[in-house]
Amino acid sequence: MVKKILFIVLCFIAVQTFGQNLSKDTVPAELYGEWYNKKNGDLLYGFYNKAVVYREQVWKYAAVRKKGTEAFIEIINNSGQKIALNIKIKKSTIVVNPSDGESAACTNKLSGCYVAHDLPEFTAPVFKEGLIYFSGLIADYDGDAKNFIVTSDQLFEGQQKLYLVTIQPDGYFSVEIPQTNPTVLLAFTPVQPVFPYVMPGGHLFVIIKSNHEIVFGGNGAALAREDQFLRETKQVYLSDPADYLGEIKGAPPEQYKKYFLAGQRKAEAVLDSIYATKTISPAIYQMHKLDIKYATYQYLLSYNIYMKQADQQFKSVELPVSYFDFLHGLQDGETASIAQAYPSYLNVLNADDNLNQLFAPLLHDKQFQDSLNRIGGTIETIALVYHSLYNKWEDVNERQASLLKNIYEERNNHAQLKSIITNNQKEVDEILNKYKDISMCYILVPVFTKYLNDALGWQRGVTTDLVIPANIARKLINENIKIPDGYFDVRDAMFADPFVARYMKKINDTHVPTPTTQTKQPDFVNDWSYISKEGIVSNDTIHKNGYKLIFINKYQTFPDSTKEKMIDAFFKVYPEEVAIYNPLAPKQVTFVIDPEYTGVAASGDSLTRFNPKWYEQNPNDIDVVTHEVMHIVQAYRNHSLPSWVTEGIADFVRYTLGVNNASANWSLTPFNAGQSYTNSYRITARFFVWIVNKYDKDFVKKLNTAMRDNIYDNTFWEKITGKTVDELWSQYAASPAIQELR
Repeated sequence: MVKKILFIVLCFIAVQTFGQNLSKDTVPAELYGEWYNKKNGDLLYGFYNKAVVYREQVWKYAAVRKKGTEAFIEIINNSGQKIALNIKIKKSTIVVNPSDGESAACTNKLSGCYVAHDLPEFTAPVFKEGLIYFSGLIADYDGDAKNFIVTSDQLFEGQQKLYLVTIQPDGYFSVEIPQTNPTVLLAFTPVQPVFPYVMPGGHLFVIIKSNHEIVFGGNGAALAREDQFLRETKQVYLSDPADYLGEIKGAPPEQYKKYFLAGQRKAEAVLDSIYATKTISPAIYQMHKLDIKYATYQYLLSYNIYMKQADQQFKSVELPVSYFDFLHGLQDGETASIAQAYPSYLNVLNADDNLNQLFAPLLHDKQFQDSLNRIGGTIETIALVYHSLYNKWEDVNERQASLLKNIYEERNNHAQLKSIITNNQKEVDEILNKYKDISMCYILVPVFTKYLNDALGWQRGVTTDLVIPANIARKLINENIKIPDGYFDVRDAMFADPFVARYMKKINDTHVPTPTTQTKQPDFVNDWSYISKEGIVSNDTIHKNGYKLIFINKYQTFPDSTKEKMIDAFFKVYPEEVAIYNPLAPKQVTFVIDPEYTGVAASGDSLTRFNPKWYEQNPNDIDVVTHEVMHIVQAYRNHSLPSWVTEGIADFVRYTLGVNNASANWSLTPFNAGQSYTNSYRITARFFVWIVNKYDKDFVKKLNTAMRDNIYDNTFWEKITGKTVDELWSQYAASPAIQELR
């Protein structure tokens, strides 16, 4: 009896120990990877070295047992909840009976599931406020990288917001992102970039596998999965004009417009051909169709910007009214914001030059000008606004309210009206000084809206709201002018879309007036090379082999060990970079550990600033030095040259000359079909390695020289390799294997 009890206890201890020291080999080989519901394609389970995915949550193994074609796995989460998974294993199918739910038959290939591409089109209204829940697991996480960046487009604020995501020891990550419209998240994870569409209130769970495949779960999975499929199947977007400056240089406006409208038709034809195969849903088709359209409009409205990039001597021209005919009949309704390119399009449309040219015929109209001069910003118009707000205007005191009411009631009695104004001139002047701009809103918004409809055929919707009433509201808010609530409530007079009106009202209500004394900007904003003496912890000058490094530390707790590694890296790699890529590069360089700089690092002339907080979380990322000092060596003076080339070269050099890449878990990003050579950094660097392998061992040296001598254009690729950059990329995509250069 004693022996039997002892045997049971030993078995219990063995199982517990077994569960706490699991390895990849512990998980039955047949289970390793992802498992999908055969009925609908939902992700149900993922079994990995350190973790299990179940119900879009990450669990740890508590025990694993296998007997024949059956397995028993006990999992536990951070809350201490335990669940038993009883599993029957078949060829490519498992049946799981979890202790907290219903049995499900799963397949480990998504292609073995019933997945209908039937996501319906988005219809109005698609706008809503809410949190985007973005979480996931880096499978078989090695623990080196501690965080990554996620960005999201904030449509109504016209900007991107950045979020720092912390990776847990088991590879799990999670971030909640407040959002007000459908958006594309850009997640620059340590393993693989992710670019999914996400809806507010939606949950997207992402598994990023060690082979760089992406798996989607959660209620946003269908949308993300189809979008990923489309991106990997065909590149349907237009190329940025910045990549084709040689082709568009000197093109007059109509020729430039013709070039990009032809590109739009070609891209739409590719998308239509994919949609005809029924491999994507109406929703994804709609989203990408809009992306193509708004990207085209963005490029067309940026004519002067791109011409200036192509030729620094170019003088901006006033685009003729006929140039804008591509905007005729614009109908965005409330679905426009689901286009990835839409925020950029709105930003460039809102540029003063574009708006002025768009409204030029109206603004040059003498009758319109006379009308504005006659009624604009008068006490009578303010009284009219006050009346239209149903006599409710919180900022107007009782005395002012009574005066405005009298002026409105006597508006047709000229003599009496003149007497009221004369007898209350001080009060009238005070009201005019405070509210003249608001009265102009009520005059201009209906006029401009009617003009866009009559002259260009625009339907009232999100675009008209953001271009006219919301744009005017933003300017007033930025000038610390409190806008009356009624501006956002009188729908027929101002906003066509109630969500935009509510959103702008919230900005108005929560705006904190800018203080008269501005907060001091970091000293490098206006002069990158200026270093104030304030806050300097240490200032060292190191000489070695004809090179001089000035190392200025402005962060009290910056580790000496990291500092020494950075110094060693500089004197190791910088002379090599100079010898290979630019013998005329400066022999003196300055490093500043600057807590006011919030990026990772940046270089200008012969000075590099580093963010000390990055090194607190990434102490092994010493080869940021290798990348950044290469920018000093590059010394490209023409800043309109393609940035993807600049950053691709710097990461190529980090790859070939870096001193600590492996310890920093830094490597070239493996190829996948959703990439482009313009993705920059590691993706572009790997493409350069492939070209060096296949065509010319000195390719990057020649590319660097062409960029520095300002002779780079699109013909460079053919001169060196005999092929265009697009032809090279197609060849690379077909056979992306590379030979290591180190």
